Amino acid sequence: MNSFSAIKCIALVIVVNLSIQNAIAQSKKASNASELKILEVVAISDKQLQVNVEYNYTGKAGSNDTFIHAFPVESDGESNFKEVDIEKVPLKSGINQVSLLITKRPKTKAFTSESIKVCMMESRNLILCGEYSFEKSWPNFDLPVKILSFSSSESKVSKGDSVTISWQTENASKVMFGVNGSEKFQQVRKSGSLTVGVDKTTTYILMVAPMAEKGGAVKMETKALTIDVPIDPVIGRFTANRNTIRRGQNSKLTWEVYEAEEISLNGESVIALGDKIVSPIKTMKYTLEARKGEVIISEDYVVMVTPFGAPDLSNPFSSIELCRSVDESGESYRCISSDGPFTSNGKIYAIVRIENLSKTSHNLKLTTYNSFDGEKWIEVHQENRSLPKRDTDGYLEFKLEVQNTGEGKKKLEFILDGNNTTKSEIVYCIDCSRMWE
Repeated sequence: MNSFSAIKCIALVIVVNLSIQNAIAQSKKASNASELKILEVVAISDKQLQVNVEYNYTGKAGSNDTFIHAFPVESDGESNFKEVDIEKVPLKSGINQVSLLITKRPKTKAFTSESIKVCMMESRNLILCGEYSFEKSWPNFDLPVKILSFSSSESKVSKGDSVTISWQTENASKVMFGVNGSEKFQQVRKSGSLTVGVDKTTTYILMVAPMAEKGGAVKMETKALTIDVPIDPVIGRFTANRNTIRRGQNSKLTWEVYEAEEISLNGESVIALGDKIVSPIKTMKYTLEARKGEVIISEDYVVMVTPFGAPDLSNPFSSIELCRSVDESGESYRCISSDGPFTSNGKIYAIVRIENLSKTSHNLKLTTYNSFDGEKWIEVHQENRSLPKRDTDGYLEFKLEVQNTGEGKKKLEFILDGNNTTKSEIVYCIDCSRMWE
């Protein structure tokens, strides 16, 4: 081999050695370089993104200034740090995966980003950045939702009247309107009015929703508005247990009144649900009056007083009533058209009540007397009746038809088992309605 060939061989060996050394150096350098890969971007809500990243950090970890973060980039390439909060996650050595959050700040302007940028920082120096194309609108929904007003043209109306209900809201995404207690609410404009007909006192509800996170709970702002429809007072019932009494007897008035501010009976203040025992000496009209505001209603009830005194009763008789007809539908007999007036061609019934009677058989003697001068009594009819048999001792109530002996003032006498000490009597009149007061 000549000298020139030898020199060429030496030079070739040197070049090969230098190439191998350079490759080794490049390989070592590459293995010491940090790497970054954006895996995905997920919209958690309208105001928040999650950026999932894989990185390989070859530097020294543990410093507060050594971190990875993500932020939105607008169409002009400007990175937006003013309207969002950026999560800074400390870097760890080696290969790691991390989720980075970007959150819209409250009360900041809306904007649109076209990409998401992820950067690794080391002691305030940029190590490496990656960019991911992801368009997103960041709306201004964080301003507090408000109901500025919710009112009606009238707060009190008559039944069937119409009112206009108006409202104004601020920062609302949805406004719902409906009646309290109803499941049917309608979506309405964020500010507006509705005309509604009102048949009764009604409470209307306005519900206003802010822009909310997807899948998150929505806190509604609500306001109530009541339209008052006053109800006129009502007299539900006004009656008496006895519409006809004899002088000295009692009648019990009973009443029920609703929606009244003031109630009176013949000028005397009374409660809404009440009763009163009355004992007029002559036929009396009782007026029940109910007032609410300027509305006044009333109802009359007349207690008739016959021209005769109360029955003269002896033990064991506790009650004797005369009537034209008897109601037998209840647990006890009830006199209809008490004390007549009786006519010569009509029926007369007696309802008799006896206390502490033994269950043995009993006989009742009935004697009818007539008087032409009102003082002297003449017997005109007599009969005997067997009383209904009973299984036990005690109270007995029964009815019987009284012999109609024609026109005139009458007295009916009752004697039990022939014992004159039991004698009881009641005075009445046939064809003498003019005697009634």
